This record gives sequence, structure tokens and C-alpha cells, in this order.
Amino acid sequence: MRIDFKRILCPTDLSPESDEVLRYAIDLALEYEAKLFVCHCVRSSPPADESRLERIKRLIAERISDYISQFRAPALDWEIVVAIGEPADVIAREADEREVDLIVMRTRHRPYAAPLGSTAETVSRTTLCPVALFW
Repeated sequence: MRIDFKRILCPTDLSPESDEVLRYAIDLALEYEAKLFVCHCVRSSPPADESRLERIKRLIAERISDYISQFRAPALDWEIVVAIGEPADVIAREADEREVDLIVMRTRHRPYAAPLGSTAETVSRTTLCPVALFW
């Protein structure tokens, strides 16, 4: 029996390390013909204005488009989600609301230093779907 992912969530903090994980998420979404949700969390302090949220969305869209054009990837069904709140809470909520089958994310901690980063730890314990972690 083949595992079939239809919806994949990839949180990003817009760092180069998150960009690398985003590439894995894009490849998985293409392989499984799944919809990809790319999520960025903005902490509520200081308050985020609309122009800041739009800049974040444009930056994410550019990164996705660059990857797709660079590797001549076929059409990808994707959506950007920018939400305000604590990352672990937002990621778990978005995964639940969007009924994702897989979360593809990074952790800041190396396995020999600590088991998982606090966000990755919380997400992996609070979501019902599998979480693929990358260092």
C-alpha cells in the first residue's frame, strides 16, 4: 500500500536553512501531486501591519517561483499562509484546519545536542499528521 500525501504544510522562518527544507517540501508535493501550504508565523509583538504581511508573502512567492523555474518543475499547486501567533501553535492550527497529511519542517537543534527544537517538539506532539524534520 502506497502512502498518499494530498496536502503538505511547510513552515518557514525565511532563513536559508528553511529554504533548503522548502525545496524538499516542493519536491514531495510534486512527487505526490499534493497541494503545498507554505506557512510563515509572525509573532504578535510588535503588531504586524498589512504591508509587512504582504512583503512576507511576496518573498515566499519569489522563493517558490525561483525554485520552480530553476529546476523546470512542472506546475505546483501551492498557497502561502502568513499567520500571527506563536509558531508551534500556528503550525499545529494550520495543519489541523487545512487537514494536511504531512508537515515538512526544520529543527534548529542537532540530534546529538538536543532531541528537537522547542517548536519542532511541540508540533510533533500536538499534530495528528506525521512530521518530517530536517536539520
